[in-house]
Amino acid sequence: MKEKLTRFEWYWILYAVGNSGFSLMLVAILPLYFNHLAQQAQLISVQYLAYWGYATSLITLIVGIIGPIFGSIADFKDMKKKLFVFFLLLGVLGCYALALTSQWL
Repeated sequence: MKEKLTRFEWYWILYAVGNSGFSLMLVAILPLYFNHLAQQAQLISVQYLAYWGYATSLITLIVGIIGPIFGSIADFKDMKKKLFVFFLLLGVLGCYALALTSQWL
């Protein structure tokens, strides 16, 4: 028997769709863009792949450290929406900044 989805379930579906798009960008598009910039700078593949690995490791470490901290702050201070909007805008500005880059570094 088909049941109608609740408003909360629709929110989760839309969140999952947005998260999938973000993951696609990080996994497929961003490395291609970085490779393009590195090749323009005439770096050998070993160099730019090493730099890509260093950057990925550093970002993962940073997120692993600050993620639980900001999660606790958001839960404790009831700031979920404010932090979400702040980091959404920060992400949008970061994506816009990618369009301004002309060098790999």
